[in-house]
Order: sequence, then C-alpha cells, then structure tokens
Amino acid sequence: MNNMIKDNTNTYRNSAEIIFEDGLDIHKKDIYDHISLEESALLIKNKIYMHDSKFFDLTLNCCSISLNDVFKNGLIINGIKLEKPKNLFDIISQIIIFISNLENEISGGLTLVNFDHELENIINHLGLNQPTQEDLFNCIKMFFQTINFSNSRYGHQSPYVSLSIGIVNNPNSAMICDTILRVLYEGASFGKPYLFPNVHFRIKKGINKNCNDPFYKLYERARKVTSHQMNPTYILADSEMNRNIDPLHLHVVGCRSRLLETGKEEKYGIGRTNIGAISINLPGVAMDTGGIESFIIELKNIMHHSANILLKKAGVLKKKLFRNAPTLRDNNLLYPFDNNISSIIDNASLAIGFIGGSEMCDVLSPNLTIGQKHDMINHILKIMRDYCDELSKKHNKIFTLIGVSGEGISYHFPNNDKKSDRNSVYENIWGKGFYTNSFHVPVYELVNPIEKLSLEGKHQNLCNGGSISYLEISHVKENIEGFADIIEIAENNNISYLGFNFEKNFCNECNLEIDADEKCPHCNSSNILKIRRVSGYLGYLNSFSEGKKIEEKNRIKHTKVNSKFAMISEAVCQR
Repeated sequence: MNNMIKDNTNTYRNSAEIIFEDGLDIHKKDIYDHISLEESALLIKNKIYMHDSKFFDLTLNCCSISLNDVFKNGLIINGIKLEKPKNLFDIISQIIIFISNLENEISGGLTLVNFDHELENIINHLGLNQPTQEDLFNCIKMFFQTINFSNSRYGHQSPYVSLSIGIVNNPNSAMICDTILRVLYEGASFGKPYLFPNVHFRIKKGINKNCNDPFYKLYERARKVTSHQMNPTYILADSEMNRNIDPLHLHVVGCRSRLLETGKEEKYGIGRTNIGAISINLPGVAMDTGGIESFIIELKNIMHHSANILLKKAGVLKKKLFRNAPTLRDNNLLYPFDNNISSIIDNASLAIGFIGGSEMCDVLSPNLTIGQKHDMINHILKIMRDYCDELSKKHNKIFTLIGVSGEGISYHFPNNDKKSDRNSVYENIWGKGFYTNSFHVPVYELVNPIEKLSLEGKHQNLCNGGSISYLEISHVKENIEGFADIIEIAENNNISYLGFNFEKNFCNECNLEIDADEKCPHCNSSNILKIRRVSGYLGYLNSFSEGKKIEEKNRIKHTKVNSKFAMISEAVCQR
C-alpha cells in the first residue's frame, strides 16, 4: 500500500482508501500533475471545474450495473466467490455487500438497473420459491434502511445508490415493483423519506402509462408515493428523446447522468460508465468575453481543453482502474463485458457540462424576455452539442453534453467571479450568491408550470449526457391525478426526466411531520429537520452546499396558475 505500513492483513486496496491516505499525508497526488499549464489555468481561474478531481487518476465516476450480471457467475468480493444465495434474504444481503464495496471503488453514483425485473429473474434463475409479499416487504425495507443509514468512502456520504423500476412483464416482477413503492411510502425512521436509494420510475405506453395497460396500477401507486415522499422521480419513456429506445436501457445514474451512447448505432444502457465530468462556468466566460461571437470562440477553446483533460484521465485509468476497483474487475460488470480495461475505457462516456445558462444571457444580452433568453440558451447548447459530436468523431470516443447540478460550483463560481477584477457592472449576476443549474428557469422567476416545462423541454434533447427538470409544488398528499396532468404536459414538451419538490419538515423532538419550518406547533422545539430536493435527489437542508442553501431561500411558490392544476393548490416553477 505505497509507503503506508500495513498493520492489518484484512485491508483491501480501493479508490476510497487511497483518498483516505491522502488525508493522512501518506502521499500526494494532484490533477495538476497530469494536465498542461493552459488547462491548469482554466481550473485556477474558475473557467472550468473538474468534478471529483481527487479521484482523477484513480477511478471512474458513475456506473449502471445489472443484477443479472452480478449474480450470473456468483458474486466475487475480495477475490472470494460468495455462495449461491439460498433465499431472498441472502440475495439482498449480497446486494448490500456488493454496493458497500463498489461505492468505495468509484467516485460517483451507482444505479442498479431494472431492479424489479432483474430481482425476479434472479429468484427464478436460482430456482428459489417466490417470496411472500410480507417477506418481500421486510427484505426490501431492510435493504432501504441499510443504504439510507450507512456510510461509504470512509464516512464521507451515504452510498449513492439508485434503482430504476416500472418496466415489468409479469405479476411477480410487478409485485416487487409495488413492494418497493410501498416501502418508499412508509418511509424511514418515523416516516421520513428515504434519501437513498433514489428511485426512478419509468412510464411507458403499453406497460403502465394508460388505465388499460397491464401494470397501470404501479404508475398510480408511484404518483401516490411521490405526492407523499417526493420519490420516485420519473423517466418519461415516450418523450421524444426516449420513445425509440428499449425502456430496459433507460436509466439515470447519479443525479442525472444518461449513459446510453456506445459509439455505435445502438443505445445500450446496461453496464455503462463515464470517465468523469467537467463543468464550464458560462457566466464567467461571458463576463470575460462580452460579445456573443467572442464568447462562442472562447467557449469552443475551453471545450477543447476540457476534452483533453478528460482524455488524459481516460489514459491514466487504463493503467490504474482495475488495481483500484477489484469488484468491477473480478465480476466483469462493465460494457462491452470483455473484462478488457482498454475497451471498457474506450466505451465510457466523457461528459462536458455547464452551469448558469440564465446568468450567461444576463451578461451577453441584458433585458431579454424569458422566451428570448431560452432561445439564446438553446443556440449556445446546440453549438456545444455539435462540438461534443465533433470531438466524438475526432477522437473515436463518446463525448456527451450534460446539464450539471452544480451543487458546489453554484456558489464556488459566483464567489470567485465576485473576487475577480471584473467590472462591478456584473454585481447583479454574481451578487445573489448562486448560479442557476444548467439551462433551468431560475428559481425566482414567476412562470407557470406549463411555461417552465415548455422552455426547459427545448434543451433536454441536446443534453445527451443527462439533465433534469423539476417543479416545486405545494404538499398535497395523494393528488395522483394532478401529478398525472403535470407528467403528461412534461412528456408533451419533450421532458425526458422529471422530478418534484416540496417542503418536508419533521420535529426532531416529537418526531412528527409538521408544516412549520421554524418551531414545532406541538412541542415548541426549534430542532426541525428540513428535507428538500437538491439536484436530482433528496437531502437534509442543513447539509446543502452554501449556494444551494441560498438558492433554496429564493424558491418561489405560486398560487394555482391554470385550471388544469385545480387539484394542486400551489405550484412552484423551479429549476
């Protein structure tokens, strides 16, 4: 283990361990050791940000993993093949073991694809009896509790795990899907929403979308659960971006990553991964250039250098990944499933992202209407997407455009732009303390839900690396018809991935859910736990990044804006 004395035999090498050693000053690595001076300058001047840079020369970012592949030949952990599961409890236990190990080997999120469909396949493949609904509920609940209240990466965070569900083909897989939703509805301790696993429900005509579809009841229950707990979010399989793709390959990884491209004609979403992601500070670049033509020239220059940084990371990982990710290596879980590190890296995505589309417009052309703003954003994103496609052809790689969440950089970028020597004329841009996520309508804009979805739907198709749109609504429990209306409007406006947000507050003293967010009306305690959606998943407000805390305070609530939403008394147009 490098220069570290190994006092404990039962320790195994992985990416998180190396990061931990860095914290102990055992040895030092730095992204700047691998990139050029010009590329370093872009990072130092906050034109770009390399996500998870401490993992730069260690590991991949996000992965979508098939349970079928995990159990096909027997799960191998630390070089030992585990015994074949004898019952559902054994299966879930091995899934938890798998997650615990893999989450210490990658830097981003992990999605277990088609969880309901594949869990049913595994039960059949192993020749096990179909579990009772009670056993299924208890095992799924145990799984959710373990993930929600465990930590990975040396206590850094809960395992960042997602499940894709909803595309089922028989009563047994439907029962698993239904049970997952029931567990979500019941919630964690004292009914609080589970933060993880994050659950993505896919809606597809002929399967679950319409009342005459065989599994429509699952979609109905999903909406009921969302209205209560904010989860699940929704992948709209019939939207323009998704309708010609096998829904079993539609997944979201991490908070919004879309891992489908393979460099071929096929759209294959199982066993997919990405090398990493770089985000571009669009407002900062706009402040430095001023005019649209010079902005575009500089933007392409920055994308060129961003691509080079990602390519250098890919080159390093060809030498190091399998050393630091033994679970991935030993179980052959990544496309194209040949256990060849070079072909895995060559088929992984390289994501170029962006933040602050709205603020970019404010710099380049102040006083635009909201419609004109989004025309400009769309124009810029088309240029960025075309350039990503050019990079893909040039390097025979898979460069994608992603609308990033910008949790840390939502504050980091404007705070650094504020400290720069730029003209104070831009104080209204960085002065509010955060930049807006990707192409989103700012949280403080007074627009109705239909307009918001229409504006953002113009851009999602361009972001082949992933994006999300979501609405903030009042907390009206079990308003399943109102949610169906919004989801249908989202689909008609080319939204691919959709979430909802509302306030969830709990008193930590009496453990009751309350409407107040300052003092409990029952015990007068000010110890209030506030749960909100941040980016594509739920989190505790007190742990939000500084920029997201400021943004959350700016989220506007509107009274109903259209008769179609009469069942939803307040609708907020957010992100």
